[in-house]
Amino acid sequence: MRAVVLVSVATLALAGCAAERASAPSLLIPADSPLKTQSFKRSGLTISLPRQVAVRTRKAPEVFRAPSADWYVAGFAYKRAEQLPRSTSDLRAARRRLLAEARRRDPHFKVLSSKLTKSRGSPAIQIVGDQVLDQRRLRTRSLHVYKGKGEYVLEMAAPPAEFPTLDGGLFDRIAASLRVTGKPA
Repeated sequence: MRAVVLVSVATLALAGCAAERASAPSLLIPADSPLKTQSFKRSGLTISLPRQVAVRTRKAPEVFRAPSADWYVAGFAYKRAEQLPRSTSDLRAARRRLLAEARRRDPHFKVLSSKLTKSRGSPAIQIVGDQVLDQRRLRTRSLHVYKGKGEYVLEMAAPPAEFPTLDGGLFDRIAASLRVTGKPA
């Protein structure tokens, strides 16, 4: 379980190191923008992303990155041999470790919320917080989904001023579209 937490938190930190700046001008894509389904079969992940955004496949464990000017969405898939959290008490313990590790790695990371949830019936943990990535202040929503032999992380980040608009619309739609097989390569 500790390995799951350490890699999950590493994902939060590593994603920021790889944050990319798109060359397009800053814009908020409307919440009702058409989405296009992207399937990453080898990773066991399918997701719908805005058609206007260029989706870049990445080297494992990162599956994809979809940057759009000031914000981005990224997905990660980890194959796990150890038992993943299943019960509420397992998830509570995993959340405590995720938060402690995030604070240890980045003392300036400010947790705004964390909750136990489900993603299409699979146990999940969602963390929202503020941090500096690539010398920019970003608000990040990371969703850790546990299924089968896999841990999947969906990370959505935007400047704090833009985040509420994106999170209440587009990010919610993207997160709701996430499908995982539980069998990452």
